[in-house]
Amino acid sequence: MYLGLDLGTSSLKALLIDNNQRILGSASAPLTVERPHHGWSEQDPDSWIEATRIALAELGKTHAVELAKVRGIGLSGHMHGATTIDRDGKVIRPCILWNDTRSYKEAAELDADPIFRRLTGTIVFPGFTETQMDGRQRAGSLRPRRQGSAAEGLPAALAKRRGDFRDVGFSRNVLA
Repeated sequence: MYLGLDLGTSSLKALLIDNNQRILGSASAPLTVERPHHGWSEQDPDSWIEATRIALAELGKTHAVELAKVRGIGLSGHMHGATTIDRDGKVIRPCILWNDTRSYKEAAELDADPIFRRLTGTIVFPGFTETQMDGRQRAGSLRPRRQGSAAEGLPAALAKRRGDFRDVGFSRNVLA
């Protein structure tokens, strides 16, 4: 038995399959998106846990024996989002979702730099996590991080125009 959990923007879906990939049961629990201001799109990460509990409880009503035999769990999540946590792993504020547009100015600045498109082969849009974090730093709601640290990671390095998606590494041309 295997369990699949898919965290989407609008719901958490659970799927139970057997060893032959035959679907035994499924359940879902709705999620809400908060829009406290124009262009904002957020979700409370605690709601993801609660939705998982609800979906599993629903599956358990009809497939308790099978759930007890689960040998593996597959996870998938909604598109990129920015969930900030403190040093103790506690969520600081709601997750900024992929469809949040509050950082449109930061996205436009990055997209105006032709090197970004040349290195990554993509456009920049406000839902990129790095543009969301830049916008929060500028608004004073996020403490700046040390650049080049492990916490910065490849997406941030790319957005700072130091990375190269094609090589999945750092661009020698940009670093020079």
